[in-house]
Amino acid sequence: MGEGRASTHTHGKLNAVLASFAFLLIFAGAISLMVVVNFKKDTPAPMVSWWQRSIIYHVYMPSFKDSNGDGYGDLKGITDKLDHIKEIGANSVWLSPFFSCGGIETTDMGYDVIDHQEVDELFGDMKDFEALKEKASELDLYLIIDFIPNHMSDQSEQFIKSSNTSGTFSDWFIWRNGSNFGDQDYLTNHQPPNNWTSQTREPAWEWNDVRKQYYLHNGLPSMPDLNLKNADVRKHLKQTLEFWLAKGVHGFRLGALNLLIEDESEPNLIHSDIEATIELMEEWTNVLKEHEDKAGDHLHRLLMVELVHDPDRVVDGDNHYQNFTYDVVDNPFGFHTLFGDDMSPPTGISVAKAVKEYIDSIPEDSWPNWVIHTHDMKGRETIPEKMRETLMIMSMTLPGTCINYYGDEIGMSRKQDISFEETQDTYAKEPYANVTTYQDISRDPSRTPMQWTAAHMAGFTNGTESWLPINPESGKNNVESQKNLKLNDTITQYHIFTKLALLRDEVALYSGDIFFPYQDENAFCFIRKSSTEQVAYLVAINFNTNADHSIVKIDFTSLFPEFPTSGEVIISDSSHSASDAHVPGEEILLEDFELFALEAIVIKIDFSDQDSLDEE
Repeated sequence: MGEGRASTHTHGKLNAVLASFAFLLIFAGAISLMVVVNFKKDTPAPMVSWWQRSIIYHVYMPSFKDSNGDGYGDLKGITDKLDHIKEIGANSVWLSPFFSCGGIETTDMGYDVIDHQEVDELFGDMKDFEALKEKASELDLYLIIDFIPNHMSDQSEQFIKSSNTSGTFSDWFIWRNGSNFGDQDYLTNHQPPNNWTSQTREPAWEWNDVRKQYYLHNGLPSMPDLNLKNADVRKHLKQTLEFWLAKGVHGFRLGALNLLIEDESEPNLIHSDIEATIELMEEWTNVLKEHEDKAGDHLHRLLMVELVHDPDRVVDGDNHYQNFTYDVVDNPFGFHTLFGDDMSPPTGISVAKAVKEYIDSIPEDSWPNWVIHTHDMKGRETIPEKMRETLMIMSMTLPGTCINYYGDEIGMSRKQDISFEETQDTYAKEPYANVTTYQDISRDPSRTPMQWTAAHMAGFTNGTESWLPINPESGKNNVESQKNLKLNDTITQYHIFTKLALLRDEVALYSGDIFFPYQDENAFCFIRKSSTEQVAYLVAINFNTNADHSIVKIDFTSLFPEFPTSGEVIISDSSHSASDAHVPGEEILLEDFELFALEAIVIKIDFSDQDSLDEE
C-alpha cells in the first residue's frame, strides 16, 4: 500500500486540538506533572508511515545465526530466521554492516569498508543478500541497512591512491600537515595538526609515510575519514545509496552524524560543521525521494541517523544538534535517550524526567524513537533480567518508533565474563587496552551469539566454535524454550513481546497522544489515547527493586474524579508469580491500585462515560 512522507503529533505539547492544560500536584513528597485533557474531541487520527509504526529489529550479523559452521553469523543465517522475526511481530529488519572490509580481528567488524557495493565473503555474497531480500519481501518485512559514509578502509583502492596523490583521489580523504610543518627535523619529529582524539582516546591523526602527511580518523587508524566536501566522494556515496535502493532496500541507518564534517577552527574538541552536514543530508534524502518517484510505489525510503554522545572529545552531540536534523532526516536518535551513560538504577522520577525531556526537546511534526540496547551500547547487558522486561514494556508502549536489539524478545542474558584472550572488540585490545582495563571498554558482552535453543552451541552454529563465547545460561534462556511454554502456564518474555507487538497495531499506540497521570520515586505511569477513540491504555511501572518495601498504592479517581474506576489488565510482566500479582484478564480497581516491585502492566480503560479528566 502506498504512503507519503508522513509525520504526526505525539505528545503533550501538541495538544492544541485537545483543549488541554497542565497543573502541578504535590503528592507523597513528589512533584508530578498532570496533563488534563478533554478526551471527547473528535479529530481524525493522523496518517503514519511504515517506519513510524514499525518495530525495527536490529540484527548484529556476526552474532545472529551461522549457516556454514565457521562461527560467524551470516546472510544465509538471517534468511533462515526471518520467519522468527515475522512471528514475534517485528516488521522491519536493520542489518549491521556486511560490506567488503579490511578484516575482522584487527578492525571494527565490518565498519572499515573496502567496497560499499560488495558483500564481504565472511557474510556471504550478493546472491545471498538478494535471497534474503526476496524472503523478506515474501514476509512483508522492510529492510534497513547501515550506510557508512564517514570513512573507508586504509586497504581500499581509494585510500591507497590518495596516499600516492594519484589524480582525483588525492583529495578523497582529510590530509593535513603536522602542526610543526616547516621545522628542519619535521620528517623525523612531526606533530599532529591539533589535539583531537579518536574513539581510541589516542590522537585522531595518523602519520602516512608514503604521503608524508597526517590523515584524520575518528575511529581506528585503519578507518581514515572521507573528505565529504569532495565532489567525487559525494558522487560515490550517492551512487552507493542508489545501488542498494535498486537492490530493494527500504532504508538506511547512518552512524555518527555529528562527525561527518568537522569545523577545524577549534583545536581541542571536535566541532561539527552543522550547516555543511545538513546540506549533505538534504543531498542524500533527495536521492531517496528521487528513487521513490521512480519506483512509483509511494513507499517512503527511510534515513535514520545516530548522533555520537562523547562530550570529552565531541561537541554538538546533544539535542540542540538533533533539532537541526528533524526537517531533513526521518529519525535522529542518540543512545542516551532513556538513561545516562553511568547506567545508574532508574527511578520513577528519573525515567519520567528522561522521557518528558526527550519528547519536549524534539520539534513539532517530528517523531520520537526509543533505543534500549544496540551493538555499541556498553553496560546495558548488565541490567537485571526483571528490569530488562520492564524496560521492554515501557519502550514498546511509548509514542514513536521502537528499535529492538536481537534477543530483546526473550530478555536475553549475555555472557559477561569474557576473558582478555577471548575479546574481539578492537577498541578493547592492545594497544588500546590491557588485561586490567579491557572490561571497561569492551562492547563484546552486548554482542554474544543469539540463543536459539538449549542444544549444541545454543543453536547458533553447527560448528565447534563461535567468534564470541556462548552464554552458559543459554540452556534456560533461549527462544525455543520460551516459545514452547504455554502462555496460560508460564508467562515468558517471548509471549509478552508478541502481545506488545499486536497491541502496537491499536490506533492509541501508533498515533495516539501520551499523558502523564502519576509519578513518584518508585512509579512511572502514562496513558496512550487517540482522539478518535474512547479506549485508552494505562501503562504503570514500578522501578523499585526492593520487594519488601516497594508496593506503590495509587488512587487515580482521587487525582482525577472523572477517571474510570476500573480497567482490564491486558499485559503483565512475567516476573511476578505470586497469587496477588496482576494477571491478564483481571479487572483492576483504579481507586485502590497496587503496583509491586519491578512490576509493569498495561491496563485497558474506557473513557466513553467520561466527558474529560478536568480538575474538580
